[in-house]
Amino acid sequence: MVGTACREVSPPDVQLLGASAVRDDAGRVFLFDGVAQPRLSVGGSGEVSVRVSDLEITPVGRRRVAGRVLLTLPRPEGMGPRLLEVRRAGGVWRQRIVLRPDPFSAPAVRVVALAADQDSRSAKARLSGLEDDLWPWGCVEWARRVPAEGRANAYLECADGAGERGFVSEAASRRIAALYWANRVRHLREAQKVLQLAEAAVAAAGLPQLQAELEYQRGLLLSLVGHLHEARQALEAAAALATRIGEDGEAAVFGMQAALTISDLGRHEEALARVEALASSSTVGLSAGDAATLDSTAGWIRLRAARAWDAPELLPSARAALERVAATYAALGQPEREANALANLAFLERLAGRPGAALDLVARARAASPATRGFETAFLDLLEGELHLDAQRWAEAEAALSRAWQGTLQEDPTASTEDLFRAQVGLAVAALAQRRRPEALARLARARQVLARSARLAGSEAMRARLLEARRGVYAAAVTAFADAGELDAAWRLADQAQALFLRSLENDRRVRLARLAPAARARFESAELVYLERRER
Repeated sequence: MVGTACREVSPPDVQLLGASAVRDDAGRVFLFDGVAQPRLSVGGSGEVSVRVSDLEITPVGRRRVAGRVLLTLPRPEGMGPRLLEVRRAGGVWRQRIVLRPDPFSAPAVRVVALAADQDSRSAKARLSGLEDDLWPWGCVEWARRVPAEGRANAYLECADGAGERGFVSEAASRRIAALYWANRVRHLREAQKVLQLAEAAVAAAGLPQLQAELEYQRGLLLSLVGHLHEARQALEAAAALATRIGEDGEAAVFGMQAALTISDLGRHEEALARVEALASSSTVGLSAGDAATLDSTAGWIRLRAARAWDAPELLPSARAALERVAATYAALGQPEREANALANLAFLERLAGRPGAALDLVARARAASPATRGFETAFLDLLEGELHLDAQRWAEAEAALSRAWQGTLQEDPTASTEDLFRAQVGLAVAALAQRRRPEALARLARARQVLARSARLAGSEAMRARLLEARRGVYAAAVTAFADAGELDAAWRLADQAQALFLRSLENDRRVRLARLAPAARARFESAELVYLERRER
């Protein structure tokens, strides 16, 4: 008689999403707070059935994304532990979950919040009295009230404490929050260290939503230091991850930031196309502030295109969006974001030919921000300096542009951003106007160094060419200033240097494109090119 061995069926490929927290001190448990609903991402084929503690559950939402089934489950009734089971093709996947009230509403956590409203130091002392199940949320109530410059360190303390209590998700989430605040107040060298801590914590947590958030913050940091190609890659990875797990609102925010990076690279048509594609995106799951960020970023992208193309017809839609966003942030009590929206409106007023209104908004933006430095600080210094240049107030221009240059380099000596380039060009123009020719030439040389480094970091040769073309107008204005001052030899030399940099990039781009062609196609192209050049010479 021949025996038949039973083949063990592997459990289905399941990701549990939507949890408020994950604890891993004695086996992994997913916590669902308040009204949070479990969601599932299931791979493979066949019918999927779901049970919670032996009760069959009918999903309230189902769709396919990237070859997987995304299921939204109704929140089970009651509170306490449950066993979630997913069956597919004979395999069973099991996971413990816990349903509980929102910890932020717990009386002990509310006491910490109220104390923090009065004095963050006394609130921190109260954390030691919290139970482990509540401590991570009490710590957040303390950290979010610490002054902006110290908030990154506060969130790192919360991360350490959450990790000690087994909350792997909160240990990662708080480090991502620390990275956000280090970026926000432009402590960029600190941010690079926090990024490494966050990477390790996110890897340990193994949760795709945290990986998406980390990639987003990584992209912001890379943008701030001028690594635009890598920034775009990180932001598009964040958007793709969010889409795969059904976080459509976050995917839209991340995708809009990627569009801004495309704009920074000088590819305004592509950036505006992205804006239009994302305009109707779902904002489900986003806070009111994050939803407003979509409008804010879209408005800024339109402003950049308006400047590049001298297209005032783009200004009204950008103005409406940014005014709405600034009002939203003010109503929500988010002064850091309000300052950023006001800075963008100041830029708009300069484009609209209203320098007085622009300077007023620069002052309002600075007054709104509680941080010594923020996302908008260097930009405001640069904008103020350029407004003074326009009015030939040379001393005021030099003071503001020097702040933009020195402040950015103090944040990260390796930074290579458009703001740095524009600041040095502006300082050169101001020096020339005051007959300090050697200084003006030295500053333009520094501007060229920044520009060359920015181009190297832009990615492909085609992207380098687009970035250089986008910066060409700023450099051309400096050349014109030298010519107007009677420095014709210097003007010609500077123009030749800038043109050489641009043409080298174009020639490299041409060689890369030709190398991609099949031999026969390359020969046809080169033959046609030769005919064209001969005709042009006649």
